[in-house]
Amino acid sequence: MADSTVESQGQVKTGPSGRTGNNIWLPQRAGPFGELITSLAIAAFYEAIRGGEVYLACNQSAITYGTALTATGVTYHLCNPIGSDLDLVVLHAGFTFASVTTGGQVVYAASGPHATAVTAGTGLTVRNANGNANSGKGLAKSATTLPEAPVAVRAGPSVYLSVAATNHVAGQLSEYVNGSLWVPPGAQLSIQGITIVATGLVSMTWAEVKRS
Repeated sequence: MADSTVESQGQVKTGPSGRTGNNIWLPQRAGPFGELITSLAIAAFYEAIRGGEVYLACNQSAITYGTALTATGVTYHLCNPIGSDLDLVVLHAGFTFASVTTGGQVVYAASGPHATAVTAGTGLTVRNANGNANSGKGLAKSATTLPEAPVAVRAGPSVYLSVAATNHVAGQLSEYVNGSLWVPPGAQLSIQGITIVATGLVSMTWAEVKRS
């Protein structure tokens, strides 16, 4: 028979449930496949936001997604400065489409790590998700020059025309990236379009995590 021992780090109590301060003690419980049963604490990113590790930024005016990947895209760029001691871990991205005249794709495109810094460009205001004034180390920009043309690494939302250019899908799309995209020091992650002719806004939420 397979060993069903569950090992955990941190504060664990296997006896009766109870409460001490903000800590609620519950017995550990395994599921039918030996997995540890867990649940969200208020919200998916609550603990990281409470700890001051999560930041966000959004375009303040409509951007054009562009029709091809470029180092000079005037869209949305999340940049991790050279020499940073943090990784930027993308949690969520939001997209709006105010107008669409040609259907196509929006992608996440990565560049770097690189020894050349991005140009100053047009910065976006970065806020801590918990409302504090600290802006973190990640830089969000609506315009900059990247050290190199980015490469598409993940498909984003697609917009398709129906019948004619006057009939298009527009609105807001939300994607929980859930940490599947990281931006290490000296690297950048851009939102850009391929083929699509459209305008809208982009927002991004990320956690800043100490490099191991």
